[in-house]
Amino acid sequence: MADFLGTGARWLQDKRDEHLTRVVRYTRGNGQAQYIAATVGSSRSEDLDGAGNILQEVKSRDFLIKAGDLPWEPQAGDRIKDGEYTFEVMPLPGEPAFRWSDEATRVTYRVHAREVE
Repeated sequence: MADFLGTGARWLQDKRDEHLTRVVRYTRGNGQAQYIAATVGSSRSEDLDGAGNILQEVKSRDFLIKAGDLPWEPQAGDRIKDGEYTFEVMPLPGEPAFRWSDEATRVTYRVHAREVE
């Protein structure tokens, strides 16, 4: 049986790469760097207390990156240079530094980052 969901996710990623990306420089702390295509987005996360009151709201710049474009999984502390701005990969409260943009097929990372320079 054909994998229609996987085929569709790969098609969507190809269209995103073709029309909605720009080249960024992704660097790991030991000096490894890759120039890759990324789509820029954002996420918002809230820390709540026991009564449901917001203690902290965190916004991040997100980069959607084709998993096959990086030779490693994103991790906290990695850096992404987007034009004149530099971002550090960081986890959102209660989440890892990235999540799958498409959990079922795992074609695209959604990497959370904050501006540092």
